[in-house]
Amino acid sequence: MGLLIQGIDNASHLGGLVCGALAGRALARPLLAHSPVPGAGRWVAAIAFVGVVIAVAAVLPAPAYRWQEEQKARKEIREFLADERRIAERWRTIFDSGDARGGSFEALAARIESEVTSEYRDSFEQLSALNLDPDAPSAGTLEVLKRYSRMRGDASHALAEALLQNDPRRVREALEALRHPLYGTGDEAPLPSP
Repeated sequence: MGLLIQGIDNASHLGGLVCGALAGRALARPLLAHSPVPGAGRWVAAIAFVGVVIAVAAVLPAPAYRWQEEQKARKEIREFLADERRIAERWRTIFDSGDARGGSFEALAARIESEVTSEYRDSFEQLSALNLDPDAPSAGTLEVLKRYSRMRGDASHALAEALLQNDPRRVREALEALRHPLYGTGDEAPLPSP
């Protein structure tokens, strides 16, 4: 199967076969009372097995990353994406309620700060707290999401500030920043927007 399916480490299977044979020879017991008793071959196999294990341990490279850290990063990424969907729904609720009630800019700005900006800043802090090795599979995605959450938090804060100052030009700029995906990250696929 290792010759047909990509991603199978044939050297590991071969090493397992050799070590299994050596360990089997070293630990062999007579099956029947009149079976021959293992002799010097048993000790040779045991010494060879120990030698192979020591040699492999000596040349085995250090892992590029810790799997537990990768698992934690994947969990945080899933939580971030779920939070992003909730934040997008909050945007709709904030703008729909602002249109329906005709609320003040101050009230709208306060809701944006408390329900959106603070969420993005919290997300950025949580993602930044992860200590993930750059070689881990999720490291690139984690960096993109950190930049994305920072950009979204800054843009939503800028929108709230522009609303408080009643500055239409800055409101348009902030809304434009919120509409665009995060570019220049190496992954040009658009991320969720409000």
